[in-house]
Amino acid sequence: MSVLSYAANTWGGEMYASHIGNNKYMITYKAYQNCGSGSKLPDTTNIKCYAGTSYSCGTVSIKASKISVRDLTYKCSTGTSCKFGAPISEVIYQCTADLNSKVYTSLLSGSCQEITFFATGWFMPFGSCYSAGGTESVVATTLYIGNLNRCKSKTNIAPALFFDPIRNIRINQKITIAQGLVDTSEYDWLHFQLSPSMYQVPFNNKTCSATPNSNYLNPFTPYCNPAAIQCTPNKNTSPIQGTLFDTMSGDLSFYPTVADEKSIISYRIMEYRRDSTGKWTLIAKHTREIGAITFDANGTNEAPSILWGSGISKTCVGTSVKSKIFDITDFPVPGQSKVDSLLVIVPKNIKGGILKVYSSSINQSAIELNWNPSLTDTAYIPYLFPIKIIDQHCDPPLEMSITHLFTIYPKPDGEPLVSYLGCNKLALQVKNLRGGPDVKCTWQVNDANGKLVATSKSVKDTLFLNGPGKYNVQALFSNRGLCFKSWDTSFNIIDTLTSFHLGGKTLITDTINCPNATYLAEPFDLVGKNATLSYQWYALDQTLAYGYKDPRKIPTNALKKIATSKNLSILPRSDTAFLLSITDNQGCIESRELRIIQIFSKALSWKKKPLEPICASNPPFKLIDPLNKDMSTGDFFTNIRCLNGKYLDSIGPNYYKVKAPAKPNTGEKISLFLVASFDTLGCISRDTNTIDVVYSPLFNLNKEIKICTSDSGFCLSTAVTKPATKAKPFEWSIISKPSKSPAQLLSTTINHCKGIHLITHFDSIALGKYVISACAIDSALGCRSCDTTTIISKSKWTFVYVGDSVLCPNDPPVQLHKFNKVTSGESSDSIYSMTFYDINGESKPNFNPSQLVDTKNGILFPRIATGKLRIAFSPQKYCYADGLVLLRIQDTLAIKSTVTPDSIIRLPKTSFTFTANTISSRVWWDFGSGLNADTSTLNPITWSFENKPASYRVKVRSFNTNTCYGESQIKVFVLPVTALQLFDLNAKIANNLLLVSSYWTLEKLEVFDLKGKRVYFNTTNQGVPINVIPYGVYIYRLHAQNAKNQVIKTGTWVNVLD
Repeated sequence: MSVLSYAANTWGGEMYASHIGNNKYMITYKAYQNCGSGSKLPDTTNIKCYAGTSYSCGTVSIKASKISVRDLTYKCSTGTSCKFGAPISEVIYQCTADLNSKVYTSLLSGSCQEITFFATGWFMPFGSCYSAGGTESVVATTLYIGNLNRCKSKTNIAPALFFDPIRNIRINQKITIAQGLVDTSEYDWLHFQLSPSMYQVPFNNKTCSATPNSNYLNPFTPYCNPAAIQCTPNKNTSPIQGTLFDTMSGDLSFYPTVADEKSIISYRIMEYRRDSTGKWTLIAKHTREIGAITFDANGTNEAPSILWGSGISKTCVGTSVKSKIFDITDFPVPGQSKVDSLLVIVPKNIKGGILKVYSSSINQSAIELNWNPSLTDTAYIPYLFPIKIIDQHCDPPLEMSITHLFTIYPKPDGEPLVSYLGCNKLALQVKNLRGGPDVKCTWQVNDANGKLVATSKSVKDTLFLNGPGKYNVQALFSNRGLCFKSWDTSFNIIDTLTSFHLGGKTLITDTINCPNATYLAEPFDLVGKNATLSYQWYALDQTLAYGYKDPRKIPTNALKKIATSKNLSILPRSDTAFLLSITDNQGCIESRELRIIQIFSKALSWKKKPLEPICASNPPFKLIDPLNKDMSTGDFFTNIRCLNGKYLDSIGPNYYKVKAPAKPNTGEKISLFLVASFDTLGCISRDTNTIDVVYSPLFNLNKEIKICTSDSGFCLSTAVTKPATKAKPFEWSIISKPSKSPAQLLSTTINHCKGIHLITHFDSIALGKYVISACAIDSALGCRSCDTTTIISKSKWTFVYVGDSVLCPNDPPVQLHKFNKVTSGESSDSIYSMTFYDINGESKPNFNPSQLVDTKNGILFPRIATGKLRIAFSPQKYCYADGLVLLRIQDTLAIKSTVTPDSIIRLPKTSFTFTANTISSRVWWDFGSGLNADTSTLNPITWSFENKPASYRVKVRSFNTNTCYGESQIKVFVLPVTALQLFDLNAKIANNLLLVSSYWTLEKLEVFDLKGKRVYFNTTNQGVPINVIPYGVYIYRLHAQNAKNQVIKTGTWVNVLD
């Protein structure tokens, strides 16, 4: 038989040719048959071959034998192969072709350097087309012998199949159909194409045309946005749109939408290999036609899904890879009673790359790629890792497949050469640059501060530096695989001109020039190495000005020289460019470029100056429209500013509102200065104007006034601190008041003030805060001016005297203000003054009241008088209450005291007898020692003091029933005996009481009558002169002292000197 018989129908097929040694090839033809086919395929079939691109080079026919039959349908233990989906049987035919035999060498001669093997048959018809007999099918494989002979390996082995393609396709779920092919022999580059088939694509059970459909790029009906004009493939939509085919991996991805479509997916698989020149050349081509069917699982199952993962990855030689590439799961659907377990099919080893499968549960798996590639693994065409996942479901199991592409790039490398040429020039070169596709070297030069000086992406280049100093040169090698290698070196230069600038701190400076403006160009930041510098200015046309990124590379031999001075003054009339070259005495040249853009702007003017005045009190204020009203020349780019401050608001294009500034301290208006301008790239056309903001009439109110609730009304005219002039009378109004106050403004007269008053009650003003407004209108522009005042009505502050109201004459002076507490918290002496009011009802007592009450200092002296005392407190501030403070000074009982035998005694005597003369029934003695035990309540009492010389002040008090006391004091002395004895031995008192002694000195002499009254006193030791006191009997007391002692001599003296 020449071909498969008409009745022996197939549903796709594929053909490969693989070298088996000695230039012999095994031709393998796989024919696929649906289990519903009417007849079995024969045991043998014919395979034809021809050389060249057509039959013109001759043909040969070979008989191929059936070597195997295999059921391709995955099914569980309870499934049946023909129940559901697309159960397929694979029939394999094989034969050999010895290309060294004359049969083939005669064909492969001259230009006939390709040989093609092919088989023909009939596609299986479906449905109503069965009687039509189907359509002819063709599968083939081609070896490009001429191209193979130019390669190092001159034979070829076809790619290995790791798993069968998916044939049962569930609709409404993204599906990816992987080839499952890898060239594990030579690792040639496999390139995949979708190609036309003789089969109608897809067959829809409605048409039976024998002409194949031209839409082979969409073998099934994919999802397409209904709004899209064309169904352009797009993987980023959800769901994906159209049919996506990856020519590198051969993966076909789409989102099927129509059930029961039967189709043939027709592939062409091209193998490419590098020839002896390193170019990729086509060495083989294989045909693959895969039959498949779509179906609706009706919610009973869903194919496994790839949750996460990228189909492409890469690495560099020497970098170990151990990374997860896919997460896979099988989602249960409502019609499933349990989740499906997963079968994951991966190649065990692809040239050292190993895929490992990990399962966290029966329906979840992860795939990890492990590889430590060496230099021999380098491949710029990706390695293919086909993966297939099958759920263990019945009738039928569903599948997902994908191909992972993995590329290994070498580390880039080269031999950098850096040399300084002098005059700021640095030569860079990379020799033997290597590292795979897109290998390149990027240069970067930095100064000592790390600032970028220059860059280059050329293998060989010359860069300019910035003068003397230290530089760091870095080279970065890279390739398409993002593999990197860095290199750097540093050096120092001292023999060049330091960089200079023209305007900006860059090699090229762009600037603008305004109309009629002269531009002065000069270099700055210029430092020479103790060199004599020469300057040369060149004119540049626009082509040269914008044609070079580095002005130091502009050739100057054809440029027009225009000046040799350091500075250049120019008056541009158009866009202009210049080049300045500076040469030092070593011949080194540095150049910078200056580009000047000439700007033109038009004039601007106001129609009227000044603008009409406006009232500050009449919003909205003056509206300025420069485009249509207020300017003779203006456009949409006109801008108006107020020089006084932010008193202009833009409320639209060329539309401004004037805002009033704060009220002036003096004067009735403020003139705002306005500037209108065009800004054309920095060139300004402008014109100025003014507008007066009028504040007439000017007046001021007191901002806050405090009044008392006891006032019957408040006259509002008293709140005016600065009256208005040339204005109508004030318009008063209440802006706010306390919530329950019946406040109103009435015209009346209170306390001689006639006019508008704030009134709340007949005799008082309710507590709270009142905000009152006054407005006035002038008689000129009719400007209205208003101001407000706040009136606070508060209660009077009072006082309370908290000191003792009952006093004794012996009490210390009382600070009255200290005990007078004001309810406002202020000190009494800052608010009140005091006056004596009366004592015992007498406002004019028989003594000076100021002795009792010091009203200036606020002090009361109780010892002056007794009885009922009233003191008046008068406020010195507004809204404070006045009043009287009532005090009572109680009586005391009089007391006097005597002492015997005398107030002076001599040791060893230490006792005195004290007697109190009073009508009080209770007395109390204090004997002046400072000890609490040295007191007594006896009367009379004899008291002994310490046995030593001393003096004591003895007090006695008489107590009244009102707790006040009277007091008397007497001083006594205890003198040493030894001193008196010495006095008696060394001194003599004459008849006139003159002290006669050379050892004692008179301190003082006192003479008392018998009643104890002192009648004579002397300190000059002249005794008692004649006729000073009458004759009679007296008591004398003579005080004398020497260096160590002091004595008092007493005695009775009879004065007979008269």
